[in-house]
Amino acid sequence: MEFIAGIRWIVRTGTTGVPRRVKAAAAVAAAAVALTGAPAVIAAPVATAAPVAIAADPSSQFDVRYGATYGVGTIRWHQRSVDVDYSFKAGYCRRLYAFAHDANGNERARRSTSLHCDDVSSDTWNLPVDIVGGPRYVVICIADDDDKYVVCEQYNRP
Repeated sequence: MEFIAGIRWIVRTGTTGVPRRVKAAAAVAAAAVALTGAPAVIAAPVATAAPVAIAADPSSQFDVRYGATYGVGTIRWHQRSVDVDYSFKAGYCRRLYAFAHDANGNERARRSTSLHCDDVSSDTWNLPVDIVGGPRYVVICIADDDDKYVVCEQYNRP
């Protein structure tokens, strides 16, 4: 088969021969050349694929409380990290911690607030876990003014 300038060739995997649309376009182009002596520019229809849907990263809600102190928010799971969006209300003097762990239970990343006394704060932490599959679970803890954990809760990847 002869290639004619100006025609887009559609290549489909798993087919044999030339698709019918391309054959028809080639025939029309050949007829135009025969009639006018000049090459015709005809574009064959191009198959377009539907856009690929990208699944949203899963998320988990957390709520850790100790007396008048609480940490609430969302854990957003990614392939090689986790984001922790939190709101922290410290009753007395407290600190909020987040620890990301891999599938073997090894701590891979840690973040904490500074010591807060009777106030409210919010922020987002990114905890990188640069391994295939990312973090398996996150532990959220509240610590007292001596930096001793008073309560901890584990949140597994959905």
